[in-house]
Amino acid sequence: MAIARSGGAKVVLSSFATLHDPALADAGDRSAMKLSQLQENELYNLLYFTPGLTLSGLLKGISRYNAILQKLAEEEGTGWVDNANEVPHNDEYFVDRVHFSPRGAARMAANFLPVVLQQLPEKPVKASGAAAAKRLAGKRD
Repeated sequence: MAIARSGGAKVVLSSFATLHDPALADAGDRSAMKLSQLQENELYNLLYFTPGLTLSGLLKGISRYNAILQKLAEEEGTGWVDNANEVPHNDEYFVDRVHFSPRGAARMAANFLPVVLQQLPEKPVKASGAAAAKRLAGKRD
């Protein structure tokens, strides 16, 4: 964040949204869960490719990661978007465990928009494309 801020950027953090709701960590028996075929397949793949880890452990890790990010956003005064709770955990919004479908990407963008707009200055700085390119290159007008 310090590097971004040193260049004048405003920072917005987001929780990590996945196909699987991290609340499943406390659901107990997986056979009692109502999961889609995609969710079932992705759980199988997840557990197959991460031997030694449990589903509960992985999902609790994601929840802990998101809690740390939210605390960091609060401490640092950055924008915060809770996509993990704002993007539904279902097939309409994901193409696999972590990648958004077009509808999921649109939902995530809609979640970010108001927070990003809050970060903008009230009076936008006007600059031509050439002036902006020079600034990026470290040159002055």
